[in-house]
Amino acid sequence: MASFGMSELRQIVKLAVEELDREDRYIAGSFARNPAYWATAKKRFPGIPHLDDEKYYQRVTARALLASFPLRVELEDQAEPGNNEHFDLVLYSGEKRVAVGELQRCMRATIERDAKPVQDDILKLKRLAPAGYSQFIVLFTLNPSDPRGTTDKWILSLREQLQLRQDLQHTRYIFHTEGYQRPNGPSSWEFGVMGFLL
Repeated sequence: MASFGMSELRQIVKLAVEELDREDRYIAGSFARNPAYWATAKKRFPGIPHLDDEKYYQRVTARALLASFPLRVELEDQAEPGNNEHFDLVLYSGEKRVAVGELQRCMRATIERDAKPVQDDILKLKRLAPAGYSQFIVLFTLNPSDPRGTTDKWILSLREQLQLRQDLQHTRYIFHTEGYQRPNGPSSWEFGVMGFLL
């Protein structure tokens, strides 16, 4: 039977960021080619930040896993029979559930506002996931590109805010994107995808 650990979580995050990066370039290219958007774009064409939606990021992530990830992926799978709660992403080896995860958009104005739904998802996983299932959380963030390393600083702040164990492993990948829709803000952003193995 297949298992789930940091190696598999790294693969999820890497595949997700590669697919989201492709989406980013496709969206920006579409804006650049379509004159209907030129008047509002002000010479900067938005990428993936324009479609700022958690469900969208979740579905792009699930799609990224279909071709090569060694476990079967189910979105919004029921936590347990008779329970109306669902996990965002559930991984199966054959018919056996191996891992359950939550995928969370973290692009709010403050670290405190980002931390609250992440804490809620962690508590949900601890409460609903039976023993023997691996548990993970994947986060989508958007941080300014200048100065470099703002996403890593954001991760440290989140860990402190959530009082996560020092030995709690995480992985992260980043790509750069444009985001004109934020008035008077930076034009270049780091789109980060990170995973924590709980």
